[in-house]
Amino acid sequence: MQRNSKHALRSRLQPIIYLHIQTLKMAPPMKIFCRSAIPFLFFAFALIGCQAEPESTEPPPAPDAVPALALDAEGLRVVDPSTGSAQPLPFETAWEQAVTTVTRLRGEPGERGALEECGAGPLEYVSWGDGLTMYVSLDRFAGWRVAADTAGAYTTMAGVGIGSTRAELEEVYDISVEETTLGTEFAAGDLFGFLSGAGPDATVTELWAGVSCYFR
Repeated sequence: MQRNSKHALRSRLQPIIYLHIQTLKMAPPMKIFCRSAIPFLFFAFALIGCQAEPESTEPPPAPDAVPALALDAEGLRVVDPSTGSAQPLPFETAWEQAVTTVTRLRGEPGERGALEECGAGPLEYVSWGDGLTMYVSLDRFAGWRVAADTAGAYTTMAGVGIGSTRAELEEVYDISVEETTLGTEFAAGDLFGFLSGAGPDATVTELWAGVSCYFR
């Protein structure tokens, strides 16, 4: 009876011992797998961490608009393009202040000089390569002139400039026109200029206001 009990116990233990042995046999491969997986997982996480961030879809901020100069019968105007507001730069402004303001907007002038024989007396002037000339008298801003071949560079607040037609000029100004020894001249209050002819399609070829230096 005791012998049979030992045989029965052995029969019960054999499957358990076998399972344990099989588990131990499987342990080394699993250990190897875990060791070999660690570098792979480290590489995968590192790769994910190094991915470039998505580019922003927001547009870059727009650069500040550069103020423009507008022609005026009483001087010049500094115009803010973003708002349309205009700051006057009137005749009689201190000369250095006036030139400094325009230089900040248009760059350094290309020429400085003096005109000794003018109807208004001796004048000094400063000119820019885009066609604008400013005149000084007694250390004060006294006048300006815009020459031909500068279409679009300068206009009045009403949009009239070199290249505008007489018809366009008459839409915004009450003008008088006369033929002189210098050509077809017009006056729109204290704004003056030359036209290429007398017809409605004639174009503005020159503009000025304040003191000038023309010989008639």
